[in-house]
Amino acid sequence: MPTMTTANANSTLDAQGTLYAQLHTADPTNAGTVAVSTAFPTRITALLGAASARARTNTADVQWPSPAAAAETISHVSLWDAATAGNCKWYGPVTTPVVVPLSNLFRFPSGQLSISLP
Repeated sequence: MPTMTTANANSTLDAQGTLYAQLHTADPTNAGTVAVSTAFPTRITALLGAASARARTNTADVQWPSPAAAAETISHVSLWDAATAGNCKWYGPVTTPVVVPLSNLFRFPSGQLSISLP
């Protein structure tokens, strides 16, 4: 099987455009619609820098306000091509699930959310 060049991988990642992050309490599956967080129901713009070495990483914090509902354990994130509706483009687990108490915000600090191609 041929391998994608790094230049092509970077171009493919950059072509994803603006992505919007959605939080989940379990694996969202390929559709991105399973276990959407009720505490953090809004998608937040994820500002990702230009691709380099087959990856794009957030260049600013991706931050949600305090939970609208009870505390939850955030275990997964999905990335979409629209703030509402749209298509799920990426999904996966967070490095370590995080229990977010009521009245605390949740964020991915700059440099901590990335997408990549092998």
